[in-house]
Amino acid sequence: MVVKAFILSSILGFLMSGCVANNISKIDIHVSNVSSVGTDGGSDEFCSDFSLSVQEAQEFFTSANVISTKEMHDSFNHLPCFVRGSCVIESKICEWEIRAGGTAVVTSGSTELIFGCEECF
Repeated sequence: MVVKAFILSSILGFLMSGCVANNISKIDIHVSNVSSVGTDGGSDEFCSDFSLSVQEAQEFFTSANVISTKEMHDSFNHLPCFVRGSCVIESKICEWEIRAGGTAVVTSGSTELIFGCEECF
């Protein structure tokens, strides 16, 4: 278990630094729940129809790839609509936020992974 955690943290560290983001694009994520749906200030009407079930969030992560911050900036729209929840990666509980523009951020402590899916929404 400790070895798995070390290997995962090493992989996540490399991903965060951008060193191997193009080589490791899939991570096994198990969505546990959807905890909230929201918007960035004043976009309630624009985002009124954006929500995800646990199954839909799971399908997003199954289809999405790990991407860099540059890829997120250059290839995806940053929309104000989001859904948040928790997930499990290698038996570690993490928090996620999926945005209507086809991006997601998964966090565990100070570690973040960014995902993108062009075909998801």
